[in-house]
This record gives sequence, C-alpha cells and structure tokens, in this order.
Amino acid sequence: DAAEFIERYGKKDFILYAGRIEPRKNQLNFIRAMKGTGRTVVFAGEPVSDYTDYYEQCRKEASENTFFIGRVEHESTLLSSAYAASGIFALTSWFETPGLAALEAGLSGSKVVITEEGSTREYFGDMAFYAKPEDIFSIRASVDKAYFSDRTVELKEHILKNFTWEKVAEKTAEAYRRVIGK
Repeated sequence: DAAEFIERYGKKDFILYAGRIEPRKNQLNFIRAMKGTGRTVVFAGEPVSDYTDYYEQCRKEASENTFFIGRVEHESTLLSSAYAASGIFALTSWFETPGLAALEAGLSGSKVVITEEGSTREYFGDMAFYAKPEDIFSIRASVDKAYFSDRTVELKEHILKNFTWEKVAEKTAEAYRRVIGK
C-alpha cells in the first residue's frame, strides 16, 4: 500500500534507489545520469561508515528533485510502501547478484532498472531494463525506457513463480538431493 509513504513524504511515481550508500552501489553515477531530467529520485539507505565522503559527494551533486530519506528498516511497512509508491526501482550497481531489494520492487509491481553486471539477467530476463553502470547515458536511456513503458504484472508473476522463499528452498533441496543421489 503506497499510502504510508505518500502520507509521510508526499511523493509518488518517483524513482526509488534503495540500499547502502557506497561506491559499489553506484549512486553517484545514477545522480549524474538523472541530472536535468526533472525526475524525482528517492534514496533509501544510509552511507557505509567508510564512505561518508562518497555520500557527501552524492548529496553535493544531487538535484533539487533528489531526496535522501536515510535507512528504512527491512521489516518496516514504510519500505514496502515506498516500493508501492514508486514507479521505477533502480539499482545500477557495479555488480549485483541481484539483490533482494530489486526482487522486492519487482514483486511490488515497480519497473526495475538494474545493472547488467552480475547475474541480474538470470533473475529478471527480459522483464527489467538494463544499464551499464559506468555509462551515465546508458543509465539515463534505461530509465527513459522504463519511464515510458507500461506497467505489467509479468515480472511480479515471474518472481512469485520462481523466487519466493518457499520456491528457492524447494529448488535448493532438490539440488542437494541430486548431488547426494537421493
């Protein structure tokens, strides 16, 4: 339900970027890619203690449409409300495996813009918008494609079919049975 987030922050249909703020998560290139677009970006997460300079650089380069709301506890209804309130979830990290946040966002119905680095294609197939993390033009183009695309339930259904805790546990147990020959 988007209501809690909208009531608290007055924002909806924004781009949500959730996770620790650190160079590996590549928030700075995302901020640079979004400059001049007029799109609202919300960062949910706190800086890693060793990277406060990186966080300060992100804040310095952020536009007036960029908001840092700090850490939102994973179990909090505010986090699920943020997913529901956003139109696009972004995670243009240098590498992902793919990250629970992206799966949760896809499950909420958000369009997902994600790095092409790592195993993200194995999880999201053709149902996400991929960006090269080193290329701000690639990031912006992927966000533009997501922005102008229709919302579908295809990714949500894919995640429900393949990546719930129960499904993953079943697949893991099946793999163990194959390996040990039972």
